[in-house]
Formats: sequence, structure tokens, C-alpha cells
Amino acid sequence: MFRMTAGLAVVMLGTLVGCSSSDSEDAAASQSNNDQSEVQSQSTSASEGDNPKMPSPTKGTSADSIGFDESAYQKIDVQRFSQNGIKAFYVTLDGKKSECFYSDGAVTCIGKADSSIPDVEVPPFPPQSPGAIMLNTSGAAYTLVEGVPPAQEELDDGQWTSFGTAACAKTDANKLVCQSDNAAFAIEGKDKNIRTSGKVFDSVEELMAQGSEPARGYSQGTDALVQGPMMCGAMEGHRLAEVVKGEMTCAEAMDVLDRYDAIKDTEGGGNTLTAQVGDWTCSSPTAARSEELQAVTVCEDPERGLEVRDPVTG
Repeated sequence: MFRMTAGLAVVMLGTLVGCSSSDSEDAAASQSNNDQSEVQSQSTSASEGDNPKMPSPTKGTSADSIGFDESAYQKIDVQRFSQNGIKAFYVTLDGKKSECFYSDGAVTCIGKADSSIPDVEVPPFPPQSPGAIMLNTSGAAYTLVEGVPPAQEELDDGQWTSFGTAACAKTDANKLVCQSDNAAFAIEGKDKNIRTSGKVFDSVEELMAQGSEPARGYSQGTDALVQGPMMCGAMEGHRLAEVVKGEMTCAEAMDVLDRYDAIKDTEGGGNTLTAQVGDWTCSSPTAARSEELQAVTVCEDPERGLEVRDPVTG
């Protein structure tokens, strides 16, 4: 559950306590707050309720596969959605607004859970129907959202964006789809109904315990030429490499970041650990500059007009 307290947007993890009978959208409403926000986790537990015969609807794979083809939509630079230390956007579904927030390697979107999904209990609040769904590389989990500053930028029809560990697309006027390596969800229509496919965990705590960093190692798809701005590795399980300028392969972009990581502590100079990696000049920006660029490493090859960044994912 996202909740603004003392200037922090906090993920409050709840206990599943039984089947939901609430159709209220109050738990899914995003409340206005202008404080700076970052997402943190708190530890709780989850259960499947008092009925031992009730199956766990938050595990396994749904009957309908959910996803989208990135090549069919217009990519929007994720930096457009930066605000208050997180990334956020809203979509309009059949005239109704839904919002999504990205932090700590996971994207969380507001919607309405099916009545078969157990209520979430976050003391001292009474049990209530999940009002949002969270997604990272490992899978998805139902949660609650409260008091997050409203998203300022819209993801419009036919557009998509990548957060590195997950990607979201407004596939048509009535549907938002977000996907990762192991799960996906759709939020549809004016009621903002949530559907899932892939691995869905019993709790956000269990989901976040899996970790959300893409695995390192290169395989299919990395030898294709890409034109910046483009995020490499987002949907393939590789390390992330953001091609900011120029045209190159994802494999080369990932490789130069790997090579810099291997030498920066021994060969890097100055407070930014600047080092030469072949024809590339790489550095680790200062904290303020890193926040501005949303990158922990910047590599440039001026002769070829190339720039690659290792993006901030948390």
C-alpha cells in the first residue's frame, strides 16, 4: 500500500484475509500531496483466509495471456514521467483516470480487483479490496495505494514506456497493459478492472523478496541495431543499458558498461571515477548529477556520436 507519511510514499504490505465483497474504489483513489516521495517497504505476512477450501487466486497463471508488442506503439522516454523522486503517469480509460507509479524496481497501477481476490488488511485500517496491482521482473502482487501525489503526465493511446524492469502501454482507449519477464496485467474500462497473467504472489512482501534486478548475461535480441533513445535489456532479462544518443547494438551498450564497472574502482580518476574504455569515456556522476540524469554511469564516444547510461532503477 502506498501511503504518504512524513514526506514519504510508503509501501504498506497487508495480510490477505478472505474474499472481497467490496466494490468501493476508495482504496484505489490517489490522494493529492505535494511532499517529496520515495517508496520503502515494510514487513508483514499473508494468508489465504479462513476457508481452507478457497484456492489462492493470487498464484499461478490466468487463462488469458496478457501483453503487447512494443513495435506496434510509440515509445515515450521514461524521463518524461519523473516527479518527486519517482516516476508516475496517468491514463484515461473510457473517461476515467487511472494512475501508475514506479519506484524500487516495481510499477504499481491503480485499479479494481476482482471480487474473488482476498481483501488486504493493513492495521489499523479495516480489511478492504485491493485497489492496485504491483509488477516487477519476478511477477505481480495485489496491494493498496493511498496518498501518492497525483501523476502529472499522461500516457496516451498508442504509446508505451519502459521502466527497465517492466514496461507499460496504453494499447487502446480502454486498456492499459504492463508486462515484465514473468507476469503482466491489464487495467480495463471505466471500472478499471484488473486482469493478470503469469506469476502472481500472495503479497507484495513476497514479491519484493524475489528481487527485481534483471539478470546479467547476453542472449538473443542484443545484436540488433537500436536508435537512441532506447532502453536495452528491459524485457529480456539482461542488465539495463540506455542508449541515449546514436545508433548501436544493445550488446555493445551493455558491454561498455560492464567493462567500465570492472575497472572504475582501480583506474577511475577524480570524484566521478572517469576512465577510458577503448574509445569510450565513462564516469560515475555525483549524487546530484546522478539524480538529474537518472543514471549511475554515463559513457560517451564523441567520434561516433554515442552516449550510453546505466539507469537508476530504484
